[in-house]
Amino acid sequence: MAEEVTSDDKEKSIYLTQIRHLDEQLQKCQLRCDELEKENKNFVSLSLALDEDKKDIMEYLKYTDGELEKQVDELTVLLAKQQQVDEDDRQLLKLQHSQEIQKLQEQIEKLHTMKRTLVATLEEQEEEKEHLVELVQQLPDMRLEKAKILEMQNAEKKCVEAKISEMLHQVRTKTSKETEKIQKLTKETLELLKQKEELQDRESEMCHEEDELRKKLDRVKVEMLTCEKEMEQLNNKYQSLVDDVKNYRIKHERALAEEDGLRVCLASMLEECRKKSGEADHLRSELQDESSRRKQLEDRVRTAAVTLRRILMDSEKLPLKKLQRLLETLEVSEPRETGPDLGSTETSSQEEESLISVPRPERHCIHFPLILFYDTQDLATDPLFLMARYIPGDLGLVPRPTRKHKATFSGGGSVHPHIDRPSTGRCPPKSFSRCTGTSLRPCRHLNLIRSEMEDFHQLTDCLLAVPHGLRAPAENGMLGTWQSIMRHCRWQQ
Repeated sequence: MAEEVTSDDKEKSIYLTQIRHLDEQLQKCQLRCDELEKENKNFVSLSLALDEDKKDIMEYLKYTDGELEKQVDELTVLLAKQQQVDEDDRQLLKLQHSQEIQKLQEQIEKLHTMKRTLVATLEEQEEEKEHLVELVQQLPDMRLEKAKILEMQNAEKKCVEAKISEMLHQVRTKTSKETEKIQKLTKETLELLKQKEELQDRESEMCHEEDELRKKLDRVKVEMLTCEKEMEQLNNKYQSLVDDVKNYRIKHERALAEEDGLRVCLASMLEECRKKSGEADHLRSELQDESSRRKQLEDRVRTAAVTLRRILMDSEKLPLKKLQRLLETLEVSEPRETGPDLGSTETSSQEEESLISVPRPERHCIHFPLILFYDTQDLATDPLFLMARYIPGDLGLVPRPTRKHKATFSGGGSVHPHIDRPSTGRCPPKSFSRCTGTSLRPCRHLNLIRSEMEDFHQLTDCLLAVPHGLRAPAENGMLGTWQSIMRHCRWQQ
C-alpha cells in the first residue's frame, strides 16, 4: 500500500509538473501572441501611414510635376515672348535710330546748304563791298551811301549772325536732344543686353533646375518603386504575421483544450487519490488490527512455547490442568489467514523456507511437530516456527541450562530401533543459524549448537515413543498432533 501511495504521489507530482510546464508554455504563448498582436498593430499602422505617405507623395509629385511643367511651359513662352519683344524693340530702336540719323543727316545737309548759301552771300557781299569800296574810292560822295550800306551790312550781318546763332542754337539743342536720345537708347540697349544676359542666365538656371527636377522626378520614381517593393514586402510580412497569429491562436486553443483535458484528468486523478487515500486509511486500520492480532498470537505462541518446553522437560510432573490449558491455547492460536499481513510475512519468510527446506530422512510416517514444520507451506503462521524463532533459550542466542532427559517409556531407549539417530553434523551451523533466525558464528557457538542438538534428539526420542494409534494423520496438522500427545499423556495417567 505504501508503494501504491508513493506511486500515486509520484504520478500526481508528474501531472502537476506537466500542468505547471503547460501553464508556463501557455503564458509564454500568450506573451508571444500579445507581442505578435502588438507588432501586427504596429505593422498595420505603419502600412496605413505608408499608404497615406504614398498617396501624399504621389499627389505631391503629380502636383509638382504638373506645376513644374506649367512653369517650364510658361517660362519657355515668356522667354520666347521676351525674345520676340526684345527683337521687336531692337528692330524698332534700329529703325528709330536710323530714321533719326537720317533726319539729322538731312538737317546737317540743310545746314551745310544754308552755310554754303551764307558763304555765297558773304562772298557776294564782300564782292559788293569791294565794289562799293571801289565806288567809294571812286565816288567820295558815296560815303553816306557807304555808311548807309555799312549800316545795312552791319544790320544784315547782325541779322544773319542772329539767324545763324538761332539756327546753331536750334541745331545744337536738336543735336543735344538727339545725343541724349541716343545715349538713352544706348543705355536702354545696354540694359536690354543685360536683361538678355540675365534672361539667358535665368534660362540656363531654369534648364539646370529643370534637369534637377527631372533628376528629382527620376529619384522620386525610383523611391516610389522601392516604396512599392517595401510595401509588397511589408504586405507579405503582414500576411506571414497574420498566418503566424492564426497558427498561434490554433496552438493556443489546442493548449487550452489540452489544459482542460489535463484539468479533467487532474480532477479524476484527485478523486482517485482521495479514494485511494481512503482505501489506504482503511487498509492502515486493518493493518493495525492485524498487527495487534499478530502480537496477541505471538504472545500466545510464546506462552504455549514456555509451557511446551516445561512439558518436554518433565512431562510426568506436569499436571493435567496445565496440559489442558496448553491445548486450549494451541486451539485458540490455530493459524488463520489474515489477509495482507500474512502475505507480507510469507514474503519475508520465503528466504527462511528456502533455507529450512533441507531433505530429511523419513521416520516411518511419524508426524513429529518439527518434521511437520519442515513440510508446512505457511511457515510464517506456524506456531512451532514462531516458537523456534522468538523464544530465547530454545535454539536462540541465550542458551538455557542443559538437562539430560531419560526415556519415560520402558526400554530406556528408542521404541523404533530401526530409525537411525540423526548425527550432530546433519545441519551445518551456518544453515542452522539461518533456520533459527540468528547469526551464529561457527567457532564461537559450536558448543551451544551441540548442546541444542543433543536436547533436540532426546526430545525426538521421547516423542517417538508415542504409540502409533495416537498419531494424527498428516492432514490434521499441528493441532491434531498435539491433541494426540495430550491424549497419550492422559492415557498414561
